[in-house]
Amino acid sequence: MNVLGLFPLHIVLFPEASYPLHIFEERYKVLIGESMRSNKEFGINLVEAGKMFEVGCRVKVTRILKDYPNGEKDIIVTGTTRYQVVKVRPSEAPYITADTIPYDDESTEAESGIVEEAIQLYNELIERAYGEAEEQLKAADWLQGHPSFRIAQKSGLDLVKRQRLLEMRSENERLSLLINHLQSNLPKIRRADQIRLLSRNDGYLKE
Repeated sequence: MNVLGLFPLHIVLFPEASYPLHIFEERYKVLIGESMRSNKEFGINLVEAGKMFEVGCRVKVTRILKDYPNGEKDIIVTGTTRYQVVKVRPSEAPYITADTIPYDDESTEAESGIVEEAIQLYNELIERAYGEAEEQLKAADWLQGHPSFRIAQKSGLDLVKRQRLLEMRSENERLSLLINHLQSNLPKIRRADQIRLLSRNDGYLKE
């Protein structure tokens, strides 16, 4: 059981993903200050419709973008591991603290075919939506890893699906969710590309 300072937000952060935060509330100035001084992690939990979800992601401050004279900060945080809130503690600090336990996968190995299909669909999305601005993935580099969290960052999932994916404890299940999502959305992106191509060619497609 670990006591963790919490920063509830209207976002879902995945392990190894980075996110910019503007720190302006006094209680979170204290949390971030303590985290930076002692190199401690804190937790980010999704808050939606007044509810804080139990499963969140531990994060660490990886970069300070700007310090303001009034103590506000622009920072970058990066996710590390998942946890589950067991009990929110009485107010022992200006910010929320909670007893937490690690939240790990129950099934760790992903089937190579599922990995390859998810990465193929993701790479098509990246090519069509971002071009060379975003690096594509190589399936061979991820057969022993957890590509689902990387793929989820750029796949256009809504908050509910992001939280659902964060709570899944199987890489195969996460990749299957992403495959279904990408298969559903890629046809719309392909049609949009076709329309753009037609407009550039005065309504005609070149062979």
